[in-house]
Amino acid sequence: MNTKPFVLALAVLSGSGICLAQINEPAPADDWKPSAINQSGKQYPQVNSERRVRVRIVAPSAQSVQLDIGGKKYPLTKGDDSAWDGYSAPQDEGFHYHQLNIDGASLPDPGSLYFYGASRWGSGVEIPSHDEDFTR
Repeated sequence: MNTKPFVLALAVLSGSGICLAQINEPAPADDWKPSAINQSGKQYPQVNSERRVRVRIVAPSAQSVQLDIGGKKYPLTKGDDSAWDGYSAPQDEGFHYHQLNIDGASLPDPGSLYFYGASRWGSGVEIPSHDEDFTR
């Protein structure tokens, strides 16, 4: 059996995946505002006009932090101040449960109010409708 065509096809397929992973996305709109259902005085989670959710948490000894929302986990980036920051893809308008995953443990977002649903307490974020003004 000649394995050369198989190896060549495998190399092309794996190389194309690497190229796709290197495509840079444009930065999200920088018009973030706190979610309407944050705890009093808390700035995060935030929402922007693209309906993305941004979170921030100080976790100096964490090795990995993710935002878990809409059935997908988004990695956060650790800054020089030991705070982890990141954002999601655009979400549908309305209420969404979310949580933070810190080193494999799922935890509520300390900036969000907590809501009871699906037999558990969880963090929530409100994505405003397209009609709401983000310049407020």
